[in-house]
Amino acid sequence: MSISQNLLNLDTVTDGRAIKDDGRIVSNPDYDVSDFIKVEPDARYTISSEQRRGLDTFNSIAYYDRDKKFIKRVSARDRYVESITITTPINA
Repeated sequence: MSISQNLLNLDTVTDGRAIKDDGRIVSNPDYDVSDFIKVEPDARYTISSEQRRGLDTFNSIAYYDRDKKFIKRVSARDRYVESITITTPINA
């Protein structure tokens, strides 16, 4: 396993938005969304949490393919600890 720089660019986070289970981005003052983060398919990534506005940094993860077509959204909240390790979908 290799360690890389943080892939999340806080300058591209949009406040007040959430991603629904079907991939729609909707207004929601309790959540924020990041811009697309390029990942390798079928690869493991560890996501570490920080506090932002007094809330956990991540709540769910939305996956998209290379054409930015929505694949799925998964909850990270049920597995919350200081960090989680995920495996990206093969078509991400």
